[in-house]
Amino acid sequence: MDTQPKIVIVINNDPQILKGLTLLLEDMSLNVLAATNQKNLEQINTAWPDLLIFPSQFDNGESGIDLIKNLRVQYNNNIPAILIFTNHHFSQNQENDPGLTLLSDQVRPNVLRQKVKELLE
Repeated sequence: MDTQPKIVIVINNDPQILKGLTLLLEDMSLNVLAATNQKNLEQINTAWPDLLIFPSQFDNGESGIDLIKNLRVQYNNNIPAILIFTNHHFSQNQENDPGLTLLSDQVRPNVLRQKVKELLE
C-alpha cells in the first residue's frame, strides 16, 4: 500500500484562491506545491506530480492547457489535471482529453474534493 502522500501542483494568480485551494487539498492529506504563476512553478522541484490544478488562462495571457501539455511532455506522462475556467464557453471548445477535467471557477469545495479523489484513485 502506498503510504506516501500524493503530490498536487496548484497554480492560481489570486493568492487568496491559491491559499484556499492549498488548505482544501492539505486537509485531504495531499502534498501541495503551490505557485502564483508559471515562473514560480519553475522553482518547484518535484520528482513526479500526481495531479495538476491550473486556471484556464493566466494573467500574462498564457494558456493553462498549454502548461499542462508541456508538463506532461516534461514528465513523459499523461498526468491527470483539473483546469479551472471562468469563460463558460471554454468547456465546449476544448479538445477531447480523458485526463483533463474542466471545472468552473464557481465549483463548490465538496465537488472539487470529489473530483480530486476520483483523479487520484
